[in-house]
Amino acid sequence: MPRGRSIAERVAWVWPALSVAACDPHVIVGADPSDGGEVSGDGDLALDAASFPPLIVPWSTGFETGLSDWTADNQGACYFIGGGSYRAVSSPVHSGTQAAAFTVNPTGNGDSESRCYRQGILPPAAYYGAWYYVPAAAFNAGNWNLFHFRGGSSTVEALTHGLWDVSLVNDPDAGNDPSVYDFFHMQYLEAGTAIPIAQWFHLEVYFKRSDAGAGEFNVYVNQQSVFHAAGITTDDSLVGSWHVGNLATAIFPPVSTVYVDDVTIDTNGP
Repeated sequence: MPRGRSIAERVAWVWPALSVAACDPHVIVGADPSDGGEVSGDGDLALDAASFPPLIVPWSTGFETGLSDWTADNQGACYFIGGGSYRAVSSPVHSGTQAAAFTVNPTGNGDSESRCYRQGILPPAAYYGAWYYVPAAAFNAGNWNLFHFRGGSSTVEALTHGLWDVSLVNDPDAGNDPSVYDFFHMQYLEAGTAIPIAQWFHLEVYFKRSDAGAGEFNVYVNQQSVFHAAGITTDDSLVGSWHVGNLATAIFPPVSTVYVDDVTIDTNGP
């Protein structure tokens, strides 16, 4: 099975106030979610990890002012590539008056992505949660990803790499099950029964960082534990990012929209 990934090895994060240097002319630039700007590129981006402040925790957004909360504090942005798109919507919503819609349309030419991310020095341990609404099940022949954690371990010219994914795989009864991809051991791990279709459900991860076998990575669906791993190495990075939204490489039907609302990062959880 193909391994999970986020912006993939082709794309690194960008700190909006950070000067960058790259050997490739196609330097990635930060996307402004207020104008639907696209992030794309294939060059290596030099980052000084020491310039990244700790990620603000607790943090939350219900998209009541659109997607601007992701960039208001310079700790995140939204992007789309490969035929993806995103927008604020008034229906369906989990709470309040707005949610976000993330659409992908993979065509066989690589990932199709539409996501928002938070980045900085990740907390030692925290819960990362979002409410998802998946209108219809889809047949996944590749990677259909909802959460992605990424990191960089160097303070000079830090390159990013995948840490953990929470994705959807095919259920024997034609639904979609959550699964976890562990980048350290390069393996998919099943994580519970099929997600609810056409109704809101809460997806949450408890991520305890450790580069010495003392970490933890737990997944909850509607506050019920569906995956638990403890006493393991979970993160070898100094700075990291958490990506929320929609990524697909090969699904049918090919056009997929998922809705997200009430996104949180907190030290308290289930």
